[in-house]
Amino acid sequence: MQQAHHRFALAALALGWILLAPPLAGAAEIYRWVDDKGNVHFGDKPRDPAQAAEAENVEVNEAYRPPERSDEELQEMRDASEANWNRARELRREEQAEAERERTEREQRLAEVCGELDAEIQRFSGIRVVDGQRVLTAGLHSDGRVATEEEQQAHVEQLRQYAAQLGCPGY
Repeated sequence: MQQAHHRFALAALALGWILLAPPLAGAAEIYRWVDDKGNVHFGDKPRDPAQAAEAENVEVNEAYRPPERSDEELQEMRDASEANWNRARELRREEQAEAERERTEREQRLAEVCGELDAEIQRFSGIRVVDGQRVLTAGLHSDGRVATEEEQQAHVEQLRQYAAQLGCPGY
């Protein structure tokens, strides 16, 4: 029994050496040195033999390896990532739809304001359209009194400038 245990221990030790030998055989020493200009270099040997004495051996640790994941964990991660992308796309669509609604509302408000300005310009400039015909009338203030010609021209010019600033068509 003790011999079997001893043989098992030797077999395990031999297997360990077999598994560890390739990485150890391929491991090269890494050196770090500073040249005359103060630049730091790394390599398996110093470039200049004169710098070999000054080069220091650098211990290299194994690079980071992410933890192993099961197929289920990987699928969960893919599903979560896809859900995040879908939610981001949905939010972007909602934002675009909201921006389109706001743009449409602005255009409607602008059309209403432009229509009111146009009506006021026509009313105050003394021109009205009746049955498709342009009819001259007197400019009237909101209280019903007739405006002087100078008042009419000044007010109409202000209204036209405002309509042009707003971007109303035809101004």
